[in-house]
Amino acid sequence: MALILAAAAVSLCGCGTYRITAGLPDEVYARVGNERIGLDRLMLLLSEQKYSYENTFNSGIWKEVIYGETMEDYVKASVSDMAFNIEYIRIMADDIGVGITSNEEETVSKAAKEYYDSLDNAVDPGFTESTVKELYMDMLMAQKTFYGITSTVDTEVSIDEARIIDLQYILLSYHEADDEGRMTEISSAGKSDKMKLAERIVSLLDDGEQFTMLIKQYSDSEEYTMEIGIGEMENAFEKAAFDLESGEYSSPIETGDGIYILKCTNDNVESDYEARKAAIILSRRSTLFKQSFISYAQGVEIEYNTAIYDRINVDEIVKGNGEFYEIFEKYFGN
Repeated sequence: MALILAAAAVSLCGCGTYRITAGLPDEVYARVGNERIGLDRLMLLLSEQKYSYENTFNSGIWKEVIYGETMEDYVKASVSDMAFNIEYIRIMADDIGVGITSNEEETVSKAAKEYYDSLDNAVDPGFTESTVKELYMDMLMAQKTFYGITSTVDTEVSIDEARIIDLQYILLSYHEADDEGRMTEISSAGKSDKMKLAERIVSLLDDGEQFTMLIKQYSDSEEYTMEIGIGEMENAFEKAAFDLESGEYSSPIETGDGIYILKCTNDNVESDYEARKAAIILSRRSTLFKQSFISYAQGVEIEYNTAIYDRINVDEIVKGNGEFYEIFEKYFGN
């Protein structure tokens, strides 16, 4: 779904002006520009995220610590960002004249009813059918804005651009666990030592050592294979990977995660060209949209109530059923 990709792709860091307040009503979580985000909307988004995470992992996931914060705090922050982004784009839609037709509004009402009726009616989910309809309306407005702003994007994709490759890799991570299990970034000296080790590993490869044996001996990652296409990784990683032919290995590649050494095991995996073409075009749209979005959002003020945010306990939120986005896609998918 284009909206979710657009919202996820745009970080709020550096966008808009934040103001923390306790002056908003209890039922209002935040204000974006002149528009308010109700606590009920946040509950709806969080309930679906709770379903997704607990079905993938388990109900104990929320207290797990990753990169210095609990999974609960991470998900609350990401849902908050998504709510802000949806509202940003909806305000943007008003300003550029994107609207909803009467037929679309009828379809939105039908979709909202379908989702709300699918929930367990024995418990109060913390939101109403009207909450669902209003969010679906804003999502549809945002989706139409996304495609309108990016209508000029190049939709030509060559066979080579759609190529998929298989890799093995060695990762020398820039992060390590502290005594409490939290992942922290290593020092500059530690990074320098990692680069020296990476160069030594490449020397061992040059001398004929087997890549798989060096993975077992040196890699900081339990995973060691990946399948990637263009536009999915950092630029330096992607360039080095797609320059390799089957059987070749790379020099050390520095990324935000650490240093990678790659070996290409298949430089042209058979894949669905049309699916890859659609993914590449959507990536181009997201890049173009992000530029417009950030430029627009910089002048918008965000006011949010930290007291509400702090007292949200994911364990106490009624778990959704995973159908919220599926139903939207059913009625409004492109």
